[in-house]
Amino acid sequence: MVSGIHSLGLTVLHLNVTSVENMALYSLSVKVEENCELTTVDEVAASIYEMVDRFQEEATTSVTATS
Repeated sequence: MVSGIHSLGLTVLHLNVTSVENMALYSLSVKVEENCELTTVDEVAASIYEMVDRFQEEATTSVTATS
């Protein structure tokens, strides 16, 4: 997930993941680098949301496949 965020031109400064049963809360701080093509806060938030959603789907698929 961190490398995916980095590929967007963002640097992860802080990442915290808390999970309770089947719920996870992600809290992160990012720095926008000069090479970042995202120009608004909404674009950054939407891109990170999509990345976390994909990560969560992959994790769910992985757990289901091993069960």
